Amino acid sequence: MKYIAAIDIGSQTIKAAVAKITGRDKSLQILAIHEMETDGIRRGTIIDINETANSISGILETLSSLADIRIKEAFIGVSDSQINLRQSEGMIIISRADSEVTEEDIKRAYQAAETSNISQNKEIIHTIAKDFSVDDEMSIKNPIGMRGLKLKINALVVEGLLSSLKNVKRVVELAGVNSSGLIFSPLAGARAVLNRKQKELGVILLDIGATTSSLLVYKDGEVIHGRVLDIGSVNITNDIAINLKIQTEMAEKIKIEYGACLPHLVSKKEIIDFEGLGINDLKMSRKSLAVIINKRLKEFSKILTKELSKIDKNFKVPGGIIITGGGAKLPQIETFFKKELKLSAQIGFPDKVEGFIDKANNSAYASLIGLLLCGLDDLGNENGGFSRKFFRSSGEKSRGFWGQLFKNFLP
Repeated sequence: MKYIAAIDIGSQTIKAAVAKITGRDKSLQILAIHEMETDGIRRGTIIDINETANSISGILETLSSLADIRIKEAFIGVSDSQINLRQSEGMIIISRADSEVTEEDIKRAYQAAETSNISQNKEIIHTIAKDFSVDDEMSIKNPIGMRGLKLKINALVVEGLLSSLKNVKRVVELAGVNSSGLIFSPLAGARAVLNRKQKELGVILLDIGATTSSLLVYKDGEVIHGRVLDIGSVNITNDIAINLKIQTEMAEKIKIEYGACLPHLVSKKEIIDFEGLGINDLKMSRKSLAVIINKRLKEFSKILTKELSKIDKNFKVPGGIIITGGGAKLPQIETFFKKELKLSAQIGFPDKVEGFIDKANNSAYASLIGLLLCGLDDLGNENGGFSRKFFRSSGEKSRGFWGQLFKNFLP
């Protein structure tokens, strides 16, 4: 029986899961999920090696106990604010005497794209081929076997700060687990909640984390933009804590139990039951709480709108916006973004797995479940294959996973 494990290093919390592959259709059954907040991470960046390694080690120990297996390796999700997505091109002279494009030419084209405008302090996490050109023939998806003089690749490069990624690899090593590969968490989230039709139409995936949020935009089946934003649900929690002069732990509980994003939909008569929460000297209407939340979300919406404006002023998104992450738990969040962005909006649920339904089908675990699905893709394509050549990962150990991802990105 084959097992898959994943560790998602978030902006404040580390989540991990282990699953087994069942049935002839090779579906995933979640055996255990565990998470832990850690002081070793700030905005997704590791600031304390030992603290983070100890947290991961503790999480894995709990998972191993719950699943009754020893976890030796895992896919690692990363999404710190230093990760950047950029367009890149690479062009090479086709090597064969008969001018036929080969796999070796594809590799050389990748290398050309990866070395173009790369900074010494950056490391490439993924390189995703959008299309190829052979001489004057453009928008080619599969150039192998074609003939010409020059091969050009248009690619999307996902890169992170070299020191940050080295720290991720180090803490995983110290925690006693081998890395099956680093994966940009929003790509894993997309694997869990988006379908091909949404990607073709054009869709925005917004994962609202604790201190950061990630944005991924698809059009015509391709990733055309991505960014990690320095704002998250903790900003709202802090606003509530400051206004009510209470601890952030209590503010978070109040946000989830009584929060709302649209004040005009909440009655002034609805009073928060602070006594039921163990607080006797406070009084506030739910509408007043919604005003605090709405003010911060308005700022969030402006940041998001500004980021989306970088794509194309005439960019249309028929697929709307899909919201995941812990911030998606906030009541009325989808209604808020529907109103502000004038797009259809819904919460994204990773419903492609079995077991631990309360967590596995929770939007907060979209990236984590996506990492497991990426692992399933990998095991399902152990022999590699043509499509793998169009999705590369720096220092990758796994084989078929990158090809499967390519299939998900391109029509």
